[in-house]
Amino acid sequence: MRRVLRILLASLAVCGLVPPAGAQEQVGAIVGTVSDGSGAVLPGTTVEAISSGGSRLTATTNESGGFRFPRVSPGSYVVVARLDGFAPAELHNVDVSLGSTVTANLTLAIGAISESISVVGDAGQLDIKGSATAQSISGEQIDLIPKGRDFTTVVTQAAGASNEAFLGGISIDGASGSENRFVIDGVDTTNPQNGISGQKFITDFLEEVQVKSAGYAAEYGGSVGGVINAVTKSGSNEFKGWIGANFSDSDLGGGAWRPVYREELPEEDYHKTYTRDDVVILEPGFAVGGPIARDTAWFYVGYNPAFQTTTRHPDGVSSTFDQDLTSHYFAGNIKGNVGSRLLYKVSANLSPSTQEGNLPNIDGSTPSDSDLSVDNDFPAESYSAYADFIPTDNFYLSGRLGSFAYDTQTSGVEATTRFFFRDGVIPVSTADPRYRPPGFSSVPNPSFLSTDTDSWKRSAASLDGNLFFTGAGSHALKAGVQYERIENEVSTGENGNQYEIRWGLADRYGLGVKGTYGSVAVRRFRTEGAAESKNLGLYLQDSWSVAPNLTLNLGIRTEQERVPNYGAARDPSLPRNAISFDFEDKLAPRLGFAWDVLSDQKLKVYGSYGTYYDITKLEMPRGSFGADRWVTHVYPLNTLDWESLDDGCSLSQNDLDHNPCPGLGPQRTRDLRAPIDPATAQPSTAPRPPQ
Repeated sequence: MRRVLRILLASLAVCGLVPPAGAQEQVGAIVGTVSDGSGAVLPGTTVEAISSGGSRLTATTNESGGFRFPRVSPGSYVVVARLDGFAPAELHNVDVSLGSTVTANLTLAIGAISESISVVGDAGQLDIKGSATAQSISGEQIDLIPKGRDFTTVVTQAAGASNEAFLGGISIDGASGSENRFVIDGVDTTNPQNGISGQKFITDFLEEVQVKSAGYAAEYGGSVGGVINAVTKSGSNEFKGWIGANFSDSDLGGGAWRPVYREELPEEDYHKTYTRDDVVILEPGFAVGGPIARDTAWFYVGYNPAFQTTTRHPDGVSSTFDQDLTSHYFAGNIKGNVGSRLLYKVSANLSPSTQEGNLPNIDGSTPSDSDLSVDNDFPAESYSAYADFIPTDNFYLSGRLGSFAYDTQTSGVEATTRFFFRDGVIPVSTADPRYRPPGFSSVPNPSFLSTDTDSWKRSAASLDGNLFFTGAGSHALKAGVQYERIENEVSTGENGNQYEIRWGLADRYGLGVKGTYGSVAVRRFRTEGAAESKNLGLYLQDSWSVAPNLTLNLGIRTEQERVPNYGAARDPSLPRNAISFDFEDKLAPRLGFAWDVLSDQKLKVYGSYGTYYDITKLEMPRGSFGADRWVTHVYPLNTLDWESLDDGCSLSQNDLDHNPCPGLGPQRTRDLRAPIDPATAQPSTAPRPPQ
């Protein structure tokens, strides 16, 4: 293994790389050969790739008559070839999608250069060199298919992808919803906590969405499901844009929900139908793109706010209640090139949202004096930049920088005590003022949870080198370094003491606590801490065209991952990393082939084998390594005056070893998040440090 690592590192050095997340394509490639009518190759031919937006790239064929445009933005191109003594030729409808390599071969006929350009035909649309299972959905297709507003709703158009509630979201080839990578303009926007999509992005701003489900090259890591890659629209030489609005109203779908099962209802009618929430959404927006300097630099900017109002009429209550959700979606980028040697793109995508107010329970069980005026802010943003430097026709460097951040912040939470009838029925008549129905809560859960911050940040950088050469066929060798740092700072949880009552029943923690009227558990759950995770990836891959119609895709990837210890922020004597994966732990070979069966770019047979490693989701170390403080104290319930349970209780987040409610009698304690010792994978016996 060490020898393999030395070879990999040496290869990176040969390519001139120095360590600067995972590489994510924002472009494709066009390759081809120019020949004459007899089939003889034509070195020295000037070839241009002209996009529908006006960008123009130039290359010259080599001694084998081959040319390559290794970095072209997705879209439709015309490829034109010119050589003295021959009539120019052009190839139309060369459609390039994300990560694909399109082959565009041209034939020149002998004639004067002033003669009309001959139209050869359309390029083949298959990527005959790739062995990945991938599907690209263009903006034109997105406009025509049924979808929601978020870009993830179009992913299910790809083969093998579906939205599975029991698998936690988007499932690709049977993987769970937490095993994918979500990328917007080259930035990994996957939620570091749970692995689902971390940033909303509306479909109106999309140029293309690509779904890689299997066989992807060594440059892609951190996923055992699929890679969902979205690219925003860019400007062109013509000013183009749109202005419009979307509107929806839930009344268009009917006035009531389906019946809900309620066990406490009479036997002849176990179901009840509640009035449906009235949800109104208005989304005005606009986008415009155009040239900053024709043929050199372009801009694109789009803005689409969303105003959603939900009105609820709880059962048996005369009043209605409103909740407002306001979201802002902004996309902007500048793309350009300096000649044919330097290409760049800088992007910003922002999607902050604010929720004003909480809604009471639909069944009318929320007390009338509950404070529902709680606000939640969810700032979210991502930024990216990439540059491609192409000094020669057979070598180029690509560098990428990216950042993604989002937060959760709550304001207006004032409740410091919450009573919750978890199980059973209080043994008093319904006319007794102490009576409350099963499931009663004195404070709605959202109005009892406060979040000072739950901030996540991902910073990433990558650098790769690409070398094209011949030897027993042609090779496209690529090697790269990828670095990312994930940071989390959290202070969230219950704002005060919660009393969980089980009428007539022992506690639910298996401690055997039961009094005259049942049991009560007293708690104040919080999650507090800060940590960071650092990951470094190295890869080497070769797309080896053994023959014009047969390509082998060979590669190897390795990663170094550091899973953080949240407890180290409070106790410096603890190790900063709970778990460490070194390069030899994550060696991942990738093998694939692609065969152009009829050598006409119309029929491809391909296959692949690979090893894939996921990146640890930080919900695990948050819960197991010191951030979650979930301690509950259980007492016998010996009174029907449940509102008096709070008298004389003093409970803080760190109450572990004393009796916070001595007036309730003997207690037993259960720590539901006892810190795990990473070295032994057993609960730590060391005392917790004070917070």
